[in-house]
Amino acid sequence: MYNTRGSNSPVRTHQKNMPATTELLQEGRYRINQESAIDGNTIVFEAYDTVRDANVVVKEIPLRLSKITTVSQQELMKLAFANQAKTLTEIHHDSLLHVHDFFSEDGRQYLVLESVDGDDLGVLLARNNSSFPVSDVLNWADQMLDALNYLHNFKPPVIHRNIRPEHIKLNSSGKIKLLAFGLAEGSDSKVNTSLTDDAADESDISYLPLEQFWDVLDSASQKVITNSYDENSEKVLKQPADARSDIYALGATLYHLLTAVKPMDALERSIDMMDGKDDPLRKAGDVDAAIPAEISDVLMKAMAIRREERYDSASIMRQVLRTALVRMKERESEEAVEMKVTAEEVKQTQKASAVPSPAQVQANAKKIEDEAAATQKAELVKQVREAEEQSLAADAERRVQEEEAAVKAALTADAIKDEPSDDDLLQILLPTSPAAEDSPVHQANPEAKKAGEAVKAKTGESVSKKANETAKQGSTVSEAPVSISEETNFDVPVSRGFPLGMPLIAVGIGVVLIVIVAAWVLMPGNPAGGGQPAQTQSEAAAQPAPAPAVQSMMPSNTEVAPAAADPKTSEPAADNAVTPDKAAQKAKKPTPTPKPAKPAAEAKKAVTVDDLINDN
Repeated sequence: MYNTRGSNSPVRTHQKNMPATTELLQEGRYRINQESAIDGNTIVFEAYDTVRDANVVVKEIPLRLSKITTVSQQELMKLAFANQAKTLTEIHHDSLLHVHDFFSEDGRQYLVLESVDGDDLGVLLARNNSSFPVSDVLNWADQMLDALNYLHNFKPPVIHRNIRPEHIKLNSSGKIKLLAFGLAEGSDSKVNTSLTDDAADESDISYLPLEQFWDVLDSASQKVITNSYDENSEKVLKQPADARSDIYALGATLYHLLTAVKPMDALERSIDMMDGKDDPLRKAGDVDAAIPAEISDVLMKAMAIRREERYDSASIMRQVLRTALVRMKERESEEAVEMKVTAEEVKQTQKASAVPSPAQVQANAKKIEDEAAATQKAELVKQVREAEEQSLAADAERRVQEEEAAVKAALTADAIKDEPSDDDLLQILLPTSPAAEDSPVHQANPEAKKAGEAVKAKTGESVSKKANETAKQGSTVSEAPVSISEETNFDVPVSRGFPLGMPLIAVGIGVVLIVIVAAWVLMPGNPAGGGQPAQTQSEAAAQPAPAPAVQSMMPSNTEVAPAAADPKTSEPAADNAVTPDKAAQKAKKPTPTPKPAKPAAEAKKAVTVDDLINDN
């Protein structure tokens, strides 16, 4: 039995309405497999075509005959049915239910239709109680628009007039078949491919445009609606249904398939839109957020109340839907990329914030250690380089200092070499010439000669010690180099004739005079010295020895207060500072010989060598 569950009417079997031959029709070509199914006024059978060797559907087309219908009128009706059925058999499209054949038998007219497996979309909507995926609906829409474009361009044009979910079959391969199209306009017999009750379909105007049921409205309703229309819009409204009427019905069908909600009918919308109000029909995207805005806009234009505001043809609507589909896919692709990037960022964030495993901790610790070792190594290399640079700079500075010290030491040694030594002073105070040693004093008093030699030896040790100290000071001149001309204080007023201080010179001169006097007194044949013993004379001869010792014990740069000098033997100091070169030149000058003093009238007491040593 053919599935006719698209309507709420129960399936009933009436044996009395069965054809005369219950097993065969058209002279045995079509064999009835199932009992007839009656859905309102529509009667269909599932049969087998023995000629085509295929299952078919046989639909009975009832003729609305009245008691006053004449035989000629009945023949005209049968001829109209045959013409319409013949036109339907010429329609061939993959998305349209095909009419194989038609025939009349026992006063009845039959259409032989293609048998299609599966359920209609109305049944599937009620069963699933939910909408279909957008991609599936758009695929079905593309097939239906192609079929409508075929019908609208057929000769003569075929207007479907009844597109709804119950008239769309979905087979097992995902292909659709559009049912219920026909050529019954203006005829008592409606020849179409519908498999449901036509009267039940006409009672639901949710999918019909306003122009298709305009004639059944009362005049008051028509007047209220046309008050908001201009003359041109009213004229278009009252025209017969055309391709734009099928576009409205398809838009309403797609709206229901996408949202699982029946759209508001055109009459109710027209009443609400009077006085310039907005269309009360909610957009499909507002009903279901999963529906793209591009698709919602296409449906709203297809379902416009005024016919002139809809798409002009099915081909135009099909192209617009394809463009919207491309834009939708591009946007979805961009959103998918953004979502992927966002998910990757979230993953990275979670990975960063997650507690690391022991292996990760160990790896991170090793990495940190390696980085620290590399940093430490770089720091050590830097320090070594800085130390090498400092060492090179120190060596260069040390070499410069050594060179400066060597130069200063050489200058100091030259200055020391030119400075008068204690031996020179001793030569001045104690003449060592053979004539002095062979003087009458030494010859007359051998003990005085020995004492003088002892004093001279003692004085020589002092001079040698002073020389050693001077040499030591010269050896350390590199550590503390001192310029003689700059740091040595020579602000001692001295006599131009003698490099030593005036007191020492005075003492030396006094000692020499005493020695000379004592020697003169003790000389043989001298009447004044006849009573002096020899020992006393020798002690007197040794008296000048302390002078060099005193001189050696005094530092060379010691400041000495100026003493009164003999005007005959010294000159006033012209310079307050004496350089070593000048001092050496002055020391080399011969010591002036003092004039012999007059003999004392009387020698009070003899001076011994011990007294002279004790005095020193």
